[in-house]
Order: sequence, then structure tokens, then C-alpha cells
Amino acid sequence: KIFKNFNVKVWRPKPFEVKQDTILQTPYQNLTGIYTSIASADNFYTIANAIVEMSSTDPSSIFDYVQYQHIWREKFNDGSRWLSMPRPCHNESNDINVEPLADAPSFQSCGNKIFHSERHVNNEKGLQWFKREFPQFTFIPIKGTMGHLDSYFSIIKPGLILSGLDKKELPNEFANWEVIKLYSENYSDVK
Repeated sequence: KIFKNFNVKVWRPKPFEVKQDTILQTPYQNLTGIYTSIASADNFYTIANAIVEMSSTDPSSIFDYVQYQHIWREKFNDGSRWLSMPRPCHNESNDINVEPLADAPSFQSCGNKIFHSERHVNNEKGLQWFKREFPQFTFIPIKGTMGHLDSYFSIIKPGLILSGLDKKELPNEFANWEVIKLYSENYSDVK
């Protein structure tokens, strides 16, 4: 209601009903359900003038894009680019780096730089795909990170960062930034 009072358009997914007899599967896996109808953060990334449908490492998110198509169609009609990473087959026998994979929160953009986590919810092929599609950006890994980058730090605004990492662990781009330090956490068990 507050957003609407300020003329901010509020978007909602259009969940599709999965009935008890509905069979959800990929060629290689049976799915117990659709990953999420209310949190699009893992599956979509906005960069430059583009909306990117991500190729998540989690097979249960493979059909999440359906719930957001009405939004992307409107944004496409307004002039945005609408891209999808290659759809993974999620064949468990595949090596983790066979097909491009990435969750959106493994990236954080600031100006012409994209900071990214080193591993776990993205892979080298996913990073290669982003670099080819968006050559105007410099991609900078945050050393030692695994999982969603927003669990390590968040850029509040240029010059200010909220971080669980010590300033000395952050890339040189943040050397002159103010860092609001959060308590440190051992992220070795990302599950």
C-alpha cells in the first residue's frame, strides 16, 4: 500500500496450480514441487537494460520462470532486453561445469563492475556466459566466497558497504569505502 501511494508498481508472480496428480519432471529427475512462487531473487537478474532468467543449480527451480512471464513480457514491450541463460538438463551424472549455472544473488553490480562469489551457486561456464553477453562489465570475484554473495556483503550505496567480511578481504575497489562491519560467520556449511 505504501509503495502504491508513491506510484510504485508492485509486481506479483502468477503461480500455477500444481495438483496432486500433476507430474513434474525433467528428463533426468522427478520434482516434488516448484521451488518458489514468492521469492524471485535466485532466478532473475537485472543488468544494464536486460532481464536475465538464470539457470539455477537447483533442479526444482526449472519451471519458476513461468510465474513471471507476464512481467517480462511487459518489460520487453517497454524496450528491455529479455534473455535466458541456457536451460540446464540437471543430469546428475554431469560434471558441475558442463553447462552454465548461476543463481542471481551470486552477483552484485556497482557501476560497470559485477562482483561475484567464487563458487557453489555459480560455475565457470555460467560466468563465461555472463562475460560474453555483457562485455561492457568487469567481473570481479570475491575470494573465498561460496554461495549467495548477499550473505557476505551488500552495497548500500557507492562508498558504503555492509559486510560480514573484513575490509582487508574485500577487493581493492572497496579500499576507500566505509564498511559497516557485521559479525563474522563461518560459511563453510552453505546448506
